[in-house]
This record gives sequence, C-alpha cells and structure tokens, in this order.
Amino acid sequence: MKSELNDFKYLKSIAIMGGTFDPIHYGHLTIAEAVRQEYDVEKVIFIPTGTPPHKNALGISEKKHRYLMTVLATLSNESFEVSSIELDNEDCSYSVDTITEIKNKCYENTPIYFIIGADAIFNIFSWKEPERLLLLCEFVVVARPNYDTEKLKSFIDKLNTDYDARVSYLEIPLNHISSSDIRNRVKNKKSIKYLVPENVEDYIYKYSLYSEPLQISAIDFSLVNSYLKDNLSKSRYNHTIGVSQMALILAKNYGVDEDKAYTAGLLHDIAKEIPLDEKIRLCKEFGIEIDKVMKNQPELLHSFISAALATSLFGIQDEDILNAIKYHTTGRARMSNLEKIIFLADVAEPNRKAENGLTEIRDASLKDLNYSLVLALRRKIKYTMKKNEELHPLSTEALNYYEKCLLRNNNYSI
Repeated sequence: MKSELNDFKYLKSIAIMGGTFDPIHYGHLTIAEAVRQEYDVEKVIFIPTGTPPHKNALGISEKKHRYLMTVLATLSNESFEVSSIELDNEDCSYSVDTITEIKNKCYENTPIYFIIGADAIFNIFSWKEPERLLLLCEFVVVARPNYDTEKLKSFIDKLNTDYDARVSYLEIPLNHISSSDIRNRVKNKKSIKYLVPENVEDYIYKYSLYSEPLQISAIDFSLVNSYLKDNLSKSRYNHTIGVSQMALILAKNYGVDEDKAYTAGLLHDIAKEIPLDEKIRLCKEFGIEIDKVMKNQPELLHSFISAALATSLFGIQDEDILNAIKYHTTGRARMSNLEKIIFLADVAEPNRKAENGLTEIRDASLKDLNYSLVLALRRKIKYTMKKNEELHPLSTEALNYYEKCLLRNNNYSI
C-alpha cells in the first residue's frame, strides 16, 4: 500500500474521513457525501487508521482488509479517494501528525476539513496536541439522530471562542448503522445486506472476516485463576471473585450472557496492582492515550490496560467484554447491559462493607439497572470529590445521560 499524498497539492479543497473502517458501511459514505456537498469539497479522503491510539488495536482486522474494503466502497464516487498514510505508519497514528503531513503536501491556502463524530469532539483534549490540531484545519462535527445538539453546539462555540478554532456542526439524517453491529451480525449469521455496499459484503464473506471470536468455553479458567492469584494481593483477589460472582447473579437476572459477565468480572482488575512505570510502558505498547485526568490520577489507567491484557494474555476479542472491563471504573454514556453489570458489581460486590449507600445500590441492582447505575455513579463521584480529585469526563457524561434517561421515562424521582 502506498499513499498518494503527492496528488493532494492539486486539490482545491479536501475533507478527511478517518476511521478503522472495520468494516466501512453506508453510514460512513452518507456522512462523507453530505460534507462534500455542503462544503463544496473537491475530494473526500478516506484514511483507514493503522494503530489507533484511542482504541485497543488488538482484535481489529488486518490493515490490508480494511484498506481494500474502503477502496471497494468508494469506487463508485469520483470524489472519494483512499489514502494509506496511516496504514504505512508502523507506530501509533495521531490525527495531528497525519493532518500536518497532508497540509505540507497541499498549497498553503487549500481548505482542509476534518470530519469528526460528536462523541469524539468532546474528547478532543485527550488527543495529542489538541490546541495545535484545532488550528491546523476546519472541523466538521456530525452526530447521530436524537443527539444532545444544544450541549454539542455550546461546546463548539467554546472551542471557536477560546481556542480560535474553526468548528462547525452539520446535521445529517443518519441511520443507526455501526461497524460493531455489522461484525456482530456476521458473527451471528445475520444478513448485512443494505448495511454495506454489495462489493464490501462479498469481500467480508470471501475472506471470512468477523467469524466467531474465541469462545468463552475455550478459555482456560484455571489458568486465569492462577494468574489472578500470582498477580493480585489477597484482598484484590477476593474483590475480583466477589465481582465475578455478583456479575453472574445480575447477568442471570437481566438475561445477559452469564459466561461473558463472569469472564469480565474475573479480568476487570488484572492490571490494578501493576507498578506505575509498567502501566505507562503498557499504555505505550497498547496505544492507550493518557488524558489529563488519567495523568493526574494514574489509578484510572488500570481499566484500559486490563482490557488490553484480556486480549493479549487470554485471547478475549469480544467487544462487549472488553468494553465492560475498559469502562468499569469511569462508566460512560450509552453503556451496554454487560457494561452496567460490571460497573455495578465492582461498586457493590458482597465483600465490600455495607456503608455509604451500598445496601441501597445492591437492592436496586436487582430491580432496575439504570436506577442502580445512577446511584453507583453518584456514590463514586461523591467519593472522588471528597478526595479533591478531578472527575473524569466519562463519569460526568454517564451520570448526566442516565439521569436524563430516568427523568424521560418517569421511573424515579431523582
């Protein structure tokens, strides 16, 4: 694969569409075409990521497959091109470096638009050199239907005012297609017709992409248990067993896969007691971005490292399990039921003393996941503030999101 960067200098305007594209789907193409038309862009450049710093790169498809699927999907549109600039880079790919390289290949005044999702723009300050990135190009923020556009536009205004950025919002009638859903449909032998271009669909089946990941039953739990005993203190080991047991109970109660819940519970803290210097090294190895809050509170890193180790040590590739491990400390908006279960089990597992609202959380956890999640988030946030530590944005977003869910459904007076 060779990037055609030298051709960029002849373009009057460029929009950059980045992503893992695993696989690329009609949602990506719809966004790109809408931006092309709205901003009168000559070419939209699709850039499949190589080693993405914000995602656990373990478990994603090979570079060549993601590149070729993107090429196939964009063949019919003369205004779409694909660049392998990040795929050719063996190190982690950072947007600020990619855009700088492209900008250096263009004429000085060539407009460059960077297409970014609404969730991503809120996390822009966890990216490499965010303030320089904001000045390099114009950002076009797109969102899914029913997104909180008032909050989004307020954040965009702040970026434009405080950082002299050029960020705009484009409303697009998107559907709810997602790459993870497509992968799951293939795995479960469900149709993906009309979710991806026909030639991409053929490619997926031709190369047997997204086949069933490692089955939970294939995991050697005796090996996992030995690892836990060898690498965790007695109290942390007991906590881990408590989390896995409570996760199993909640999974059964809510019809969630019990094997997945038990596995996520066992592995959620495997990086908890790794020394700090080793955690920093592992973050670099796995491409885990250390944001400002994590830099000041390195104990938050263990969740993300645990997810990476779950794959590298035990072959876990199930995205829901990995996300449940990854977000069990901070939480996040729009959590899956498995993610909620592991978050709750970590907070309220039976080995913890019944104090500071834990009894209420335990009782509520068997009746309403969202309500008990709000109680657990409030408790965790209150504890963080008591220690005079900064709240991670993911926790704040999670609490705001699920409080709104409860109010919208009129479930509880909160």
